[in-house]
Amino acid sequence: MSNKPLIIIGASARAAAFSAHRAGYTPYWLDQFGDEDLRQRFPGEIITGYPKQAIALIGKAPDAPFVFTGALENHPGVLEELCRQRTLLGNMMPVCRRVRDPSGLHEVFRRNRIPCPDIRTGAGLVATTSDWLIKPRSGSGGIGVGFHDGRNAGADCYLQQYLTGDSFSAVYIGGRDDCRLLGVTRQLIGMPEFHAREFGYCGSIGPVALDAADRNQWNRIGAAVTGEFGLRGLFGIDAIRQGDKIYPVEVNPRYTASVEVLELALGIHAV
Repeated sequence: MSNKPLIIIGASARAAAFSAHRAGYTPYWLDQFGDEDLRQRFPGEIITGYPKQAIALIGKAPDAPFVFTGALENHPGVLEELCRQRTLLGNMMPVCRRVRDPSGLHEVFRRNRIPCPDIRTGAGLVATTSDWLIKPRSGSGGIGVGFHDGRNAGADCYLQQYLTGDSFSAVYIGGRDDCRLLGVTRQLIGMPEFHAREFGYCGSIGPVALDAADRNQWNRIGAAVTGEFGLRGLFGIDAIRQGDKIYPVEVNPRYTASVEVLELALGIHAV
């Protein structure tokens, strides 16, 4: 048994806990669901009042650093309070806030001549519903995403140009001076056999084989966001492939759902 404890916090800490264990850590989890295999293997607590209750529950956790998983970046007050109690291994809230700002991210892609869907923020209206998606600023897993109905998006949402094509997700490790692409997976989105909403995330399949042109595009995308925002450690970028071009749509500044797919397929220890 490892003597390197690591706290995993998120709506679903299961995948990251098993990743941490494979990497030689002893995980302790704070999780919204408490899956049975997670509870049987590792100690932890279910966050019944997600996410605010994590602030109190972390006091019961080992004296160890923590990493966070899906959606916690959308709760800045909670994340900042957790950072007062434990050391965060990953991206601090100022980095998360900047990279999750759709206007700032769009500007970075444009400045680096990386093709990306257009966006609209504020009170702008559009003439059709088929060309634009309405997306919550604090969304995760496709929850709340849908075609725009022509009304004001509101302060808590933004509009993003709808692109047809297949959905992919890349996993990177950001360092002080570089960015390493670990791999790419194909995302399963809105599949009715999984009872998913139209844009709901259902899972990942990979790794995807990349030719030189694809790898170059993914590397340019990762380098642009790492250099601009100072991303560190594991992070993911979702994108749409249309023809031979890759259009990034969103950055997830933490352990993502496709990390374990790449780990198990490639025999690596990302954590």
